[in-house]
Amino acid sequence: MNNIYEGWLDYLRKEENATTGSLKLYYRRLKELHRDKALIKSSIRSQYDAASDTKNVLLDYVDTQIGLYETKVKEFTNDEEELPNFHD
Repeated sequence: MNNIYEGWLDYLRKEENATTGSLKLYYRRLKELHRDKALIKSSIRSQYDAASDTKNVLLDYVDTQIGLYETKVKEFTNDEEELPNFHD
């Protein structure tokens, strides 16, 4: 079985190791979104769950938000790489 908290744990580690405040905030938000995703997935009991449609809509929304924030992280880290190094 796939560990549903794997994404949360991954972003927990990234948040702890982030060097800039902005990157920490992005990772914190991604960590929260992955936690929400795991909670939604764990609450889906069966296909006959009365709220399964609502939970699937929430899951789609959370997945969309995760994609948006991962794009923001990529853009942020690309911008950081293009900056000159003033510590030389």
